[in-house]
Amino acid sequence: MNRASSLKLDPCSRPDLIALRRWVVAFCIIRFDLEQGQVIEECFPPASVSQDEELNVAFSSFPDSMSQNQNSASIHDCMFFFRFRRRGTAPDALKAQEDSVPPDTVRPLNVETRSNVDNSDVVSSTGDDGNDEGGSGGWTNSSVLSALASVLSPRSIGGESSGKQVFDSAELHNSPPVEHPHLSEDHPPAMQRVGSQNASGTDGNDFLYGYVFNRQRQDQRLKRGGEQKSVVILTRKPFSSVFKPLLQILGPLCFDIGKKALDHVATFVSRWPSPVLGELMDLPIGSASLKAYLPPACSLTSDYGSSYDEFVSAMAPFPPLNHSIPQGLFHEADLFGMFRGIILQIWMLWELLIIGEPMLIIAPTPSQCSEAVACIVSLAAPLPCSVDFRPYFTIHDHDFSHLNSLKEGDQFPPMILGVTNFFFLKALRSIPHVVSVGGSVASSSKTPMAARSSNGRKQDQQGLQLSSLKKFSPSNLIHAVKMRRDGPLSLMTEHKEAVWSTYQPTTKPDTAVLNRLVDAGVTPRVEESMSVVNNEILRRHFLELTTNFLAPFGPYLRVTTPSEGTSPFVEPPSLPSFHTHEFLGNLSERGPGKFLSKRMRANWLDLYRHFLKGRNFSPWFQRRRAAAEQEQHRLWRQARIRADVRQITAKMSELEMVDSFHAIERYYQRELESMRSGRGCEDSVLACRKLKGDLQIVFNVLPKDVQQLLLLNPQRAALLQGSLEKSRVPGHPSVVSVALEKSFSGSAR
Repeated sequence: MNRASSLKLDPCSRPDLIALRRWVVAFCIIRFDLEQGQVIEECFPPASVSQDEELNVAFSSFPDSMSQNQNSASIHDCMFFFRFRRRGTAPDALKAQEDSVPPDTVRPLNVETRSNVDNSDVVSSTGDDGNDEGGSGGWTNSSVLSALASVLSPRSIGGESSGKQVFDSAELHNSPPVEHPHLSEDHPPAMQRVGSQNASGTDGNDFLYGYVFNRQRQDQRLKRGGEQKSVVILTRKPFSSVFKPLLQILGPLCFDIGKKALDHVATFVSRWPSPVLGELMDLPIGSASLKAYLPPACSLTSDYGSSYDEFVSAMAPFPPLNHSIPQGLFHEADLFGMFRGIILQIWMLWELLIIGEPMLIIAPTPSQCSEAVACIVSLAAPLPCSVDFRPYFTIHDHDFSHLNSLKEGDQFPPMILGVTNFFFLKALRSIPHVVSVGGSVASSSKTPMAARSSNGRKQDQQGLQLSSLKKFSPSNLIHAVKMRRDGPLSLMTEHKEAVWSTYQPTTKPDTAVLNRLVDAGVTPRVEESMSVVNNEILRRHFLELTTNFLAPFGPYLRVTTPSEGTSPFVEPPSLPSFHTHEFLGNLSERGPGKFLSKRMRANWLDLYRHFLKGRNFSPWFQRRRAAAEQEQHRLWRQARIRADVRQITAKMSELEMVDSFHAIERYYQRELESMRSGRGCEDSVLACRKLKGDLQIVFNVLPKDVQQLLLLNPQRAALLQGSLEKSRVPGHPSVVSVALEKSFSGSAR
């Protein structure tokens, strides 16, 4: 089908740029020019990112020349994604929405300081069919390409957001610092303030994600025998379940019809409803639609473009597990396909992730390294990953200069770096954990499951851990000795899947889970279907493992509600204060629980010590704490609305009734202030009316002298007088009027 000839655009149809930013920051087309370097041919909307960010995007949108292998295919497509820290402020292009047509110009980048890197070699790692063999990350899905024809349909699309909690990123801001008085002094300093450092440890900086469709075309008529071009979706949202299939539509379409594809797809995206976290979204593209689950709010850190209060309000202290919906980021990543060659080490990777240890993930292609990083991050669910992760990291990233300047003995910052360039093995020698993934089709990634053993792991004295999934042979022994001697640098001569680390894991590989994994077979179709089954098995296990690991913190997040017959007008009790040493002492006496006891070694308490000091604990605990406090506030507020104040005050003494009067008055003023500031709830009017009535009921049963004292406050007197005007009997003075009259006459005497 000729897609270009089928394109029919309504000349009056223009994307809503403000609505577009709920999902996408910009669409870019970037070309590698032999003389000029990376050239941004198109960026829509224009001026969406700063020039400094354009430079970072351009260099991150092409594979390293060292990361590809020569192949006879004339066209090679690959897909991957990257993440970088935002710097600078982009001009506000939204105010010119009515006439913001992207300029028909090509903008070469200023790359004088980075001209030493060559990305111009057109190379490929595909088979004759042109598909990416490094795509074990599951980026290719032929069913999505059928939606290409639907994109060309001019049928209008729309849809309104439901009344649920929405995730609107039109405004990007970080939460202000919030003091938490319930945190003890002996807790790590990172916990003393919320928001002083955002959940990713970026000190207030947010991140951009770039989803890349790269095409390398071999043509002997061109200079150096070919060309490269990338189509990039820039976004603040880590919604891979949405942007992967969208990119599979947009990428080929851009190569078919050019820059018009950006404007057309942007029009459809701008008409999408606002993102609703944790829900299944139906996102129309032409006559078709993308259906994707968004990650829940509990799995996102506060640097994803929404305020702290919005995240807290969307969370429960400990949400019930629902295996039918995703519980974390990158739930669609091919966990089994990526780590099949080192399946026994996946439990150690889980530990390194939750305690916030830095890791270097090296793979032959950007598709593989970015997918491997996504898989590791997904293991944390339902714990939000607050460690800075870079799915595809290059030497052009601004943070590389800092990492490269670290001296021997300096502590490497908690980061997960996905790389393809072997230069990082030498430049980042101080990183303590190196993971090599993404073997070729004929190598360890396709090793039959029958050849594996749950206790076949080998570990040398330096901490080198190999998959040991193949049967013993002299060649394997020689290879193991070489890898032990050379360490990660042995990858420069031959790529093998392995893990180098001196860390001694606490969690043992679960043999029951390993035995349930299904051999994927030999055909690609069977491979994909069996991988889905194995991914579900692994995800359920690690979700349960993480949930049980976090369970000991439950008592510090437990809410209390008024018991039967007690007054809900008193201040609710505070949540228990958290003290690190007290927590570890109680946990040591109580034990980790039945589930973890079977799966962890005797040094399990050390894992909790590392977790408390790591980057993931503080943001998670404080957000859960805030969610528990908010839930307790909601429950006590509901109890006050439902309470029968007559029944409660019937057994009270005079002093207790006076205290209740002041408490009801205080809650009434809070509710009224919330309504005036726009932070009220749907039932705020009902709550104010109920509290005002309760205030009058308590006032009426108080002794007359107490009433006179209370009415000395003019505001209180006006409040009580107004509440009685509607209910008093015509011709008879109200109780307040009589009390006021006596009060004034007494003062006159």
